[in-house]
Amino acid sequence: MATITLTDDYITLGQVLKEVGAIDSGGQAKWYLADHPVTLNGELEARRGKKNYAQRRGDAG
Repeated sequence: MATITLTDDYITLGQVLKEVGAIDSGGQAKWYLADHPVTLNGELEARRGKKNYAQRRGDAG
């Protein structure tokens, strides 16, 4: 599991996927989310612009 330190109030799901190395560019987020289930706090999430605040937990399949 990767830990990301926020420097702003939030980070979008697309930025998270890029930070952890799941995608190479933000434009790939839409296609990644269509093919791979991603959960945030136990709920399935497919919006690449979803804002993630501190203390949220996620998992990418």
